[in-house]
Amino acid sequence: MPIRDCRVIAVEGTQAAGKTTFVHALTSHLRERSINVNCTGEPARVSPFMEDIVLNGKGDFDLVAELDLLAQHFTVPLRAARHHQVLITDKTPANVLALAGLVLDSTEPGVAAVLSAAEVLCRSWMSLAYDVVLYCEDRYDQKAGGPHAGEGAGSPGRSSRGDLPGTSLQHSEDPKGAHGSHGRRACPVGGRAR
Repeated sequence: MPIRDCRVIAVEGTQAAGKTTFVHALTSHLRERSINVNCTGEPARVSPFMEDIVLNGKGDFDLVAELDLLAQHFTVPLRAARHHQVLITDKTPANVLALAGLVLDSTEPGVAAVLSAAEVLCRSWMSLAYDVVLYCEDRYDQKAGGPHAGEGAGSPGRSSRGDLPGTSLQHSEDPKGAHGSHGRRACPVGGRAR
């Protein structure tokens, strides 16, 4: 079950790995080939909860703020996929869930139960909704600029779910991404064939 008839590509990775840059570059690339594509930004960048916590120093990361982000990672792609052939998302609900597990105190009442339920939802939904998850690896070596200093964000990895019309993203028999280049690798999500 795709999100309607839209192919969905998610771009994942650590902070500052080039996810947003890659999302916009790939979107532009597909649009230049007359593909009806849409992209979503990272919901944390427009969250009033994150704005209060990160920018204004008011409050802490709590279950309410994390649930708001998690909900946005479900609703934003659902709405953005309408009337498009391809949707490219900046992160997935699993990313939010992983970070929530790091910043929340699971001993607080209800937190562990909510995170556990959210994990079940993420596992169930992501295998249905996402065709490809591309991982951007942070290749920056902290020591004196490192051996990869000055390298660009890289080029797209290979798709793990069939060809996207008008692109060089093609089916890969290498789901672990050994042939991905410059820190990008594709990984299949679930067993749905297109």
